[in-house]
Amino acid sequence: MRSDQFRPPIILASTSSIRRQLLSRLNVPFDVISPEIDESPFERENAQTLSCRLAEQKAATISAQFPHALVIGSDQVVWIESEPHVFIGKPLTAARAYEQLRNLSGKLVHFETAVNVQCQQLNINRTELIRFLVHFRNLSAVEIQRYVAFDQPFYSAGSIKAESLGISLFEAMHGEDFTALMGLPLIKLSQMLREVGWQVP
Repeated sequence: MRSDQFRPPIILASTSSIRRQLLSRLNVPFDVISPEIDESPFERENAQTLSCRLAEQKAATISAQFPHALVIGSDQVVWIESEPHVFIGKPLTAARAYEQLRNLSGKLVHFETAVNVQCQQLNINRTELIRFLVHFRNLSAVEIQRYVAFDQPFYSAGSIKAESLGISLFEAMHGEDFTALMGLPLIKLSQMLREVGWQVP
């Protein structure tokens, strides 16, 4: 990625309020526009490829409309150690959140989070993939019910809000950037922003 005298405005291509909150932590001005894309996986597509493809596609959708802007797209794909081709999406309902967490209980779960930045005017298109592992502790039915009622993680992949009470569901975590688990890897994104002229911090 190259730097230039022109410092592009930032657009976050996302529908996620959590990603919006995360990006706000970097103290840079940005707008948010929701991309409209089909997030269905291709046949035999693995989690890493899917996450990177969707992050790039989200950014590309908005970059085509605003070629002067630096557009940030991000996507997260979740899978269980023993089932690499079974992706765990957003539950949308309390019943499905309960079933997801019951299935994740006691398991090692992979979170593949990709971030893509694009600026057509600067000829920038870069994707980075950050991996994070979570070992869920053995959860009782009552614990799962209490958690779902409290956090209502209906729009979080894997039915957890790690930034909230979801942290209590874990036995251990393994990874370089906790914000990747939350949906937007800020360490890598900060580096990307610095490379195009933004001061972070």
